[in-house]
Amino acid sequence: MRSTREISEGDPIPMLFLVAALLLLGVLLGTVAHAPLAFTVVAAAVIAAWLGIFAARERRARRN
Repeated sequence: MRSTREISEGDPIPMLFLVAALLLLGVLLGTVAHAPLAFTVVAAAVIAAWLGIFAARERRARRN
């Protein structure tokens, strides 16, 4: 699925997604001491998947 808006060099939108991901990671790391291990593993897998999809989309966008 292609976006109708092309990503340019100075586009702040991809950086905002990265900042949001890092903020979410920081919040989860702060609560990881109080959360059960199973929840921590699931949350880490979700974040890793999200960042992986983001990286793949960025790589594909730069190749086109």
